[in-house]
Amino acid sequence: MPLRNKKVRKLAPPIAIDTSLPLLTAEQVAARLSVSLRTLYRITDRRQISYYKFNGCFRFDPAAVDRFLENRLLRAA
Repeated sequence: MPLRNKKVRKLAPPIAIDTSLPLLTAEQVAARLSVSLRTLYRITDRRQISYYKFNGCFRFDPAAVDRFLENRLLRAA
């Protein structure tokens, strides 16, 4: 019997994670942004903030949360 061609899933290249600060949970980030969990998940669906997903649990790099906030800062003229 001939072997079937299986699709090979390509993995993304490894990225550097700053391990000096622990990753934040979705609840912690929602509280930090003063939004509901539902709003935070909408933000992640739109890819506006970076996150990691481990076994279905979202984890956020504190630096990514800071960048998200900085990008939304409206400066006075």
